[in-house]
Amino acid sequence: MKLDVLLARQPIFDRNLTVVGYELLYRSAPDFTRAVLSSDDECRATCEVLLNTYTSVFDSGSYRLLPAFINFGERLLLDNQLPSLPREHLVLEILEDVPPSPPVIARLKTLRKAGFKLALDDFVLKPGYEPMLELAHIVKLDVRQLGLEGLEQQVEKITYYSATLLAEKVETTEEFEKCRDLGFKLFQGFFLSRPQLVSGRQLSSNRMILLELLAALNNEEISVTELEKVINQDPQLCVKILRLLNSAQFALRREVSSISEAITLLGLEELRRWTILISLTAPQETQPPELPRQLLTRAAMCEQLAIASQRIRPDTAFMAGLLSGLDALFAMPLDAIIEHLPLSQTLRSAILHREGDLGLLINESEACLEARWDKLSGSFDDSTLSNAEQEALNWVLNATRMIRE
Repeated sequence: MKLDVLLARQPIFDRNLTVVGYELLYRSAPDFTRAVLSSDDECRATCEVLLNTYTSVFDSGSYRLLPAFINFGERLLLDNQLPSLPREHLVLEILEDVPPSPPVIARLKTLRKAGFKLALDDFVLKPGYEPMLELAHIVKLDVRQLGLEGLEQQVEKITYYSATLLAEKVETTEEFEKCRDLGFKLFQGFFLSRPQLVSGRQLSSNRMILLELLAALNNEEISVTELEKVINQDPQLCVKILRLLNSAQFALRREVSSISEAITLLGLEELRRWTILISLTAPQETQPPELPRQLLTRAAMCEQLAIASQRIRPDTAFMAGLLSGLDALFAMPLDAIIEHLPLSQTLRSAILHREGDLGLLINESEACLEARWDKLSGSFDDSTLSNAEQEALNWVLNATRMIRE
């Protein structure tokens, strides 16, 4: 599906950092929301595709369609523009400028009675807003807007109501922990991508193996024998690669019994992609599944933009996008990680400083996926960015499903 609109999904976590929904953010013409949420057959089909693309995950061995948090202004709310979709897949997010007027309160009562979940966006409790608060299932408080002191004051007032508290625009691990201590049950933001970096932190043995593997995969002069030796250091990884390649999804001509044979049949680039995917998505006790999903989506979007631009090799763009987020994965400064990898100066400059054509792809992908529209350079039109993002999201979903089934 092609859309001339930029969409982004922002994860919503519970206290255990499990993703329980995504807010859909968009930059488009004013009537885009109205068109997508219309109940006519054509727009309903578009909405279904959007939800499947932006709110589907494959996690813990199962496919899930998570609820989509969608913004509603006063006009959209009162015009009864609701998609004909299962109510459990939608959370109606009432924007902060919607007044608590009698028509609005009446409409919210009708929606709640019909089974829709209601959230109040960027909420600040003021006189007259109590009726809206009484009807809300979720109340979102903006960490950036309120600050810690203002956040505490609002929590104290709102705890008398039954609504679940959601802290939004949480940008750091420290903020997440403080909000959790205040009693918030839901959290929104990209704090996973900006972890608290620990000076002098030592890599665990499995992360050392992953780093060595990335170094090997980036070494253009490495032999098949040397690469096979690196992969075989992790027996579980080796078994998973061979099991995947011998599955029905690949339908190879003959059974693959070794990594060297896999390289011969698939080629280095294809094996590199699947090796990285399996390594990053392996269950980790301290790593929420959303983090590798974000990282792989950025890498895949960089690849798609490279194909569109025809100036950068797609496999190089994929690796650059991946490496640009290793600081979040390892909770270490990115330059300290990169120094262990055999990368060209061009690739280093792109990853660390977003320089050159390759750095542009990383910047565009990161800005688009995080809905930081003001950071986009304008080098790609909205349609190209949107298509690249959708391709990336679908690839991550399908590839993750392949290695887990």
